[in-house]
Amino acid sequence: MVPSLLIPVSLRGPGEEDIYENRVSVVVADLPVHLADPLERLAAIRTEISNLKAVREASAAEALFASPTACRKLVEIIPYVPIATSLRTGVSVFSYCGQLTFGLTGD
Repeated sequence: MVPSLLIPVSLRGPGEEDIYENRVSVVVADLPVHLADPLERLAAIRTEISNLKAVREASAAEALFASPTACRKLVEIIPYVPIATSLRTGVSVFSYCGQLTFGLTGD
C-alpha cells in the first residue's frame, strides 16, 4: 500500500498572479517513500504534481468542492474530507466570511 497525501495546488494561470481570490484545489498524490534520498523524493513529488496539474486533475476536484454561486450567506459549514482507498485521515480548513472552521475525518 502506497501512502497518499492531499496536496493543495494553485489553479491560477499565467498572468493571474494579482487576482486576490481563492483559486486553490487539491490533488491526491502518492508519497514516494520507497526512495531513500530526500532530494529524489522531492523530485518525484514535483514530477507527480506537475503531471496531475497538466491533466487538470485539480480542476476536477475544484468542481467537486465548489460552492454554489447564489448570493446567499451560508448558515453553517461542516468541513468534511472524504476517505478513499488508502487515505485514512483527512484534515480540512475552511474560511468563510471571517470565520475559520476545521474538520477532521478518520477511518
